[in-house]
Amino acid sequence: MLALLGTVTIAMFVFLIFTKRLHVITALIAVPIVAGIIGGFGPKLGAMMFDGIKTTAPTGILIMFSVMFFCIQMDTGLFNPLILRIVSMVKNDPLKISVGTAVLTLAIALDGEGVTNFVILSLTMLPIYRRLGMNPLIFTCLASLANYLMNSSPWGGPTIRAMTVLQLGVEDLFTPLVPAIGAGMLWLVVVAYILGMKERKRLGYVKGNDLEVTQVSAAEIAAALKQDETTLRPKLMWINLALVVTVMTALVMNAMPPAVLFIIAFCATLIINYRDFGQMEERIRAHAGNALWATIVVFAAGIFTGVFQGTKMIDAMALGLVSLIPDALGPHMAVICGGISYLSTLVVSPDAFYFGVLPIVSKAAAYFGVAPVELGRAVLLGQLGYGISPLVAAPLLLCSLTKVEFFEHQRFAFIWGLSTALIMMATAVVIGVIPL
Repeated sequence: MLALLGTVTIAMFVFLIFTKRLHVITALIAVPIVAGIIGGFGPKLGAMMFDGIKTTAPTGILIMFSVMFFCIQMDTGLFNPLILRIVSMVKNDPLKISVGTAVLTLAIALDGEGVTNFVILSLTMLPIYRRLGMNPLIFTCLASLANYLMNSSPWGGPTIRAMTVLQLGVEDLFTPLVPAIGAGMLWLVVVAYILGMKERKRLGYVKGNDLEVTQVSAAEIAAALKQDETTLRPKLMWINLALVVTVMTALVMNAMPPAVLFIIAFCATLIINYRDFGQMEERIRAHAGNALWATIVVFAAGIFTGVFQGTKMIDAMALGLVSLIPDALGPHMAVICGGISYLSTLVVSPDAFYFGVLPIVSKAAAYFGVAPVELGRAVLLGQLGYGISPLVAAPLLLCSLTKVEFFEHQRFAFIWGLSTALIMMATAVVIGVIPL
C-alpha cells in the first residue's frame, strides 16, 4: 500500500511540475502533505516536515550566503580584467578562440547563473565567431558544457538538490569529486583544442597572419553584468582575488563547516568593498532575491523528503524497485545511474529527477551495498547534460542569442558532453570515490 501511494505521489509531483500546473516550490510542499493525509499520517505530518526542514537547514544557509558572496564579488568587477584579457588574446585564430571560449566560461561560471554567463559570453566572444565565419555550434557547445560542468559547485542547482535529498554535506558529496571535476575541465579544454584545430583547417587559417578583430570594452563588460560604476572596486582586485582563493581552498580542505565559511566570507567581502552602511544595504538588497529563491527551494525540498521518510513510503518504493533489479547489476548501480543521469537530462527536468527519482534509486542502491553518497557523486557528474537539455532555460537562451537551432546544438554537443561525463566518471572510479 505504501509503495503504491508513494509511486502515485511521485508520478503526480512529476506531472504537476512538468505540465506547470504547480510551481516546483508549491508542489514540493502540497503534494507530500496530501499524500500523508491520504495515508493516515495527518497527526504526525507536522513533526515529519519539521524534521525534514532541520536536515536541510545547513544546506539552505550555505546556498544563501554563497550566492550573496559570489554575486557581490561580481559587483566589484573582480572577473572583468580576466574577461578582457582572454578576449584580447584570441585575435582571429580559431584555435585560440575556441580554447578561450572554454577557459572564459569555466572562469566566470563560478556564480552558477547560466543566463548571465551566456549573455556575457555572447557579448564578448560571439562577435569574433561571426567576424571570422566560425561555426557557432562550437561556441554553444563549449559555452554550455563548461557552464554546466561548473554547475557541479556546492551552490549549483543539481548539487543543492542532491545534498538536500540525500542529506549530505559539501565535504561528503562535492569535495571528493574535485579531482574528477578537474579532469573534466582539462578534457573540455582538449575538446576546445580539437574543435579549434578543425576550424583552422576549414577556414584556411595561416599562423602569423593575425588581423585585428573588434574587441569589447570594459564599459561593455560592465553593462552586460549590469554593474554600476559605483560598485566597481578595481583597486581592491588583488585583495578580493585572495579572498576568493582562500575561501575555495578552505572549502576543499574542510577547514570549517561550509555554511559557516560562507557566512564569514560574505561578511568579509562586504566590509572590504562597501564600508558605507548605505552601500552595504544596497548590495544586500540587490542580491537578496536570488539568494532567497534558492533557499526557499531547499526548505521546501526538506518538507518533501521529511514526509517521504517519515511515512516510510520511500522505503516501500525502494524495496519494490530492488525486486526488479537483477542481482548482477546491483553492485554497479552508481556507475549505471551516472550514465542514466546524463541521458535523463534530455527528458526529465532537474526538479523531477533529483526530487522524484533520486531518493528512490538511492534507497534501492543501498540494498546492494552502494552508499547514498556514492550514488549521489555519480549522478552529479552526469548533470553536465543539462547544457543540452530543452528543459532548462539557459541553453535555450544561448541558442536564441546565437541563432542556432536547438536540435543542432544537441546533436553537435551530445558526444562531447558524454565523453566529458565519462572521463569524470572514470577518474572518480580510479581515485575510489565511486564504486565500479
